[in-house]
Amino acid sequence: MSTTLCGFVGGNTGGVLCDTKRKTPKKIFLGSKEFSSSEYADPDTLAAAILTACNLNNGNSAKLFPLQEIYEVAVTTEADTKGKLALGPERRLRKGKPSYTYSFETNLYQYQKYLAWDDKVVPAFTLDSANNFWGYRAGAAAYTVNTSNFKGEQVYVTVSGNGFEDGNAATTGICTISISYLSVEDFEKRGTYATLPATTSAGDFNGLKDVMLYEPQAHASNVYKIKMVIPISKLASDLDIYDDHAAAIAAMTFTAFTGATYGSSLTITSVAVDATLKALTVTFDSTAFTALSAATKIKLVPPTVATLVAAGITGLELASVIVVK
Repeated sequence: MSTTLCGFVGGNTGGVLCDTKRKTPKKIFLGSKEFSSSEYADPDTLAAAILTACNLNNGNSAKLFPLQEIYEVAVTTEADTKGKLALGPERRLRKGKPSYTYSFETNLYQYQKYLAWDDKVVPAFTLDSANNFWGYRAGAAAYTVNTSNFKGEQVYVTVSGNGFEDGNAATTGICTISISYLSVEDFEKRGTYATLPATTSAGDFNGLKDVMLYEPQAHASNVYKIKMVIPISKLASDLDIYDDHAAAIAAMTFTAFTGATYGSSLTITSVAVDATLKALTVTFDSTAFTALSAATKIKLVPPTVATLVAAGITGLELASVIVVK
């Protein structure tokens, strides 16, 4: 019988040739998307699944929100907490949690969008310079071969910076986003990666711009005018997408709903373009519209991001709009 437990303390310590390590982060993806084994079966399939998740509508729990490409990385991992008795030896009391601060050259519009993530705890994936996509194995049986879900690690996000430049240092006026990992164990023991195709670039995955729908004038009976703009920080300079995309969008399917929970559908007779006003003309079914009570709220739902992408319109998400009878 053995007189030591050393044979049971840990596992074998051999390494695997040509395995990788975490390289320089290039892009962070925030969101609760979990990839199934079928989605990470091969590099091309995973790349397509990531892009699909980036192009889901806001509010979908499987959506990913990619940040822009990282310009600088600072390791801000906290030091291990140590202590010792008077005669030593020094011992580690707990490991420091991993943390990284990323710098971005961004504009005010994008910075203000990033602020929605400030002071939030969310899952995060990391794409590094070796085209490896990092997360962790989910589930109690973390190492069930090729069946564990692949998900982002829980992080605490802080957003700061983007103030005035001082003319002396390149680091002024820069947006900084800190990513602090909540679990050392998930980062170290369950950390895993999938390799994307060699031709993949961080620029293949971009965040969407919000397009606001609104009424530029009072409606006439069941006919409503709807403009589509990207609100930006510069006054009186909202970006109107009519010239580029109105004709294609008007040919897509819009839906409408009424009621306290917007559960009752309202038929849309047609969606057309108004070249003079540079707006869409949305006409609701006359009979159904007439039957609505005065001041009834109508939720107009535009085409999904996936529908836009299929038509070659990328980088935009149209928001729903509430109009009133």
